[in-house]
Amino acid sequence: MGFGMVQIKDTLKFVELVGERTLKLSDCAVFMALMARADWKTGQIPVTAEDLADLTKQPASEVRNALARLIKQNMLRRVRPKRGTGFFYAINPWMVEFGKGSARDLLCSQFAEA
Repeated sequence: MGFGMVQIKDTLKFVELVGERTLKLSDCAVFMALMARADWKTGQIPVTAEDLADLTKQPASEVRNALARLIKQNMLRRVRPKRGTGFFYAINPWMVEFGKGSARDLLCSQFAEA
């Protein structure tokens, strides 16, 4: 069984936003939980605020606020798939790279369209 690679870029921007109090430290926990639940091949993160609340031991309302702040800072998008129903979260693919080749290109396209 092979393992994929996730490449994290621009972590300093994240740290700066926390230092400026644009993001909260608890937002970092939500961001890390999103990364932990991401499909490394596609970058898709099919979780709910309640799932993330369970993972981070935070109230769901605070997780929803964290998601909104991450979206506002262009670190995260809520994406509707071209096929099927529901949604998934996608971390900015220029900040964190998941997968390879066409899967990465698709995620970039979906992120930009969302």
